[in-house]
Amino acid sequence: PEDPVILDQKDLTFEPSILAVRQHGEVRIVNSDPVYHNVFSLSPPKRFDVGRRPKGEYLDVSFDKPGVVDVFCDIHSNMRATIYVMAPNVLTWKKVKSGESFSFENMDPGYYKLKVYALGYQENTVSIEVTEGEATDIGTLTLNF
Repeated sequence: PEDPVILDQKDLTFEPSILAVRQHGEVRIVNSDPVYHNVFSLSPPKRFDVGRRPKGEYLDVSFDKPGVVDVFCDIHSNMRATIYVMAPNVLTWKKVKSGESFSFENMDPGYYKLKVYALGYQENTVSIEVTEGEATDIGTLTLNF
């Protein structure tokens, strides 16, 4: 099995604030802060509550259903993260900032669906065709908030 993906709590924030894990994978929820945290999610793909954890403690959480899992701290309401649980047919993922460009290398020719998520807001899906030896330009993707 793969090593767990790390979701750490540092300076009263989740680090990273968005991450991906393969279906049936694990996320290790770590508390590096000197204060207690209580990490939980009410998202349908994975509902969990790790309970109060002091500095240095961690808990591994398994994710068996694909989808988007919003994560919060019950003690610190400003803390939020998103875990994208990738189904077996998902090839890869990228984290980009607004206005950034991105690319995927070494894609086999064929038809794909590109899903774009804005943290905690909205998603958009674009169908693309990848042709061997050519770059595929999908233009600008816009999400309205």
